[in-house]
Amino acid sequence: MDLIKTFPGLTGFYILSRQGELGFYNEAGEVEMDTAHSKTFADYNKKFLAAYAQNTEKPDVRIGIIFNTQEDRPWGSSTFALETETLRNLYPISGSKGGDPLTTFQKKNQEKSIFRAMELLLEYKSEHSHNNMSYCPVLFNRNSRLKHYSHIDGLESNDVETSVLEVLNLTAFLPTEKRNGPAIVNLKKSIYNNAIRKDKRSSGLSVIEGRDYKTDTSTIDDPYEAERAKRYDGIAIPVWKDEDIRAWMKQHWGEITGDSLGPWLVEPYQFVMPDSLKSFTRFRGIALDGLNEIAENSPVFQAPVGAQLLERGTNDNWNLYLLSGTLELEAGDGATKQINGSTEQACAPISFLKPRMYAVRAITDVKFLFINDDFVSKFPVQAEPKEEDKDSVDLPSFFKR
Repeated sequence: MDLIKTFPGLTGFYILSRQGELGFYNEAGEVEMDTAHSKTFADYNKKFLAAYAQNTEKPDVRIGIIFNTQEDRPWGSSTFALETETLRNLYPISGSKGGDPLTTFQKKNQEKSIFRAMELLLEYKSEHSHNNMSYCPVLFNRNSRLKHYSHIDGLESNDVETSVLEVLNLTAFLPTEKRNGPAIVNLKKSIYNNAIRKDKRSSGLSVIEGRDYKTDTSTIDDPYEAERAKRYDGIAIPVWKDEDIRAWMKQHWGEITGDSLGPWLVEPYQFVMPDSLKSFTRFRGIALDGLNEIAENSPVFQAPVGAQLLERGTNDNWNLYLLSGTLELEAGDGATKQINGSTEQACAPISFLKPRMYAVRAITDVKFLFINDDFVSKFPVQAEPKEEDKDSVDLPSFFKR
């Protein structure tokens, strides 16, 4: 199987050979070996492959498969299907147990574009997941067919003889304390820099289909994408039905907040892309899977000139994040100041100290997010690697526990 022809979206992603060498497909469609990382991981990769061969169903080793669907998806036919345990880690449900059936939301996120799935895996890190799981996804060709993965939900409508490329987690057999060690960090940076090509993505926000963001623009030819983003001020347009948003409002806001804010919801419903949340200081350091969940649960509001958005003296867990337009903040002594969207002052929530010190009203049409801080707090902020560890690539005896 010529992988690059079968799955054109593989450019830049790392491949683990059966001999334990690491390489990637370059822009010319040729395999380019990474001799430095191959040497660093030579002994470990051989042990990794031997351990995988002994138990190909060990949880968290194979984290997904890539195959071509019979029917095109929004990103094309080349599809990444997440393994069940990986899906539970990326989209955790509070209070659920390992044996519980997948929720509707989880099932909707089981299939993704290759690009989107790899980006999620590379940026995932949760201190709360079992064994401090992190992912270093590498491709592996076992010459298998879709019929060998019948345990993955939702594959029944496809040809069972379809060729499959596996995605393995290279950190799976590492001791917990080494899963984010300097050698792995360096390799993940190489994979990210090669494959997650920011120059191939739209500069602002892009269209989402349902709740899955269409970020794999390298495989999508959409002549109207730039015009559509311009028309809607760069805000993503989701496909949500009225009953979906009503159920969402009841779940996350309750009746009172839903009634007061509901009239200001932008229709059709709009959401910002996860990466754009990083323009606000509150969200910097949160991994992409966390940003993804925050974005998916934070629709855009739009208020007209003169609308009173926040009252002075109120005390709650909600914060207003200004996307565009100008707000006026009035203190108790009558002093006022203005804040414009996309400026340094707008990087923080508006009048966020509680009880609020300012009354806030719109002096132009404004767009904003209104997000509960308790919801944001459940996503851990990632720490930067220590300076002294950045250049170290010494590897331990990986299989000693």
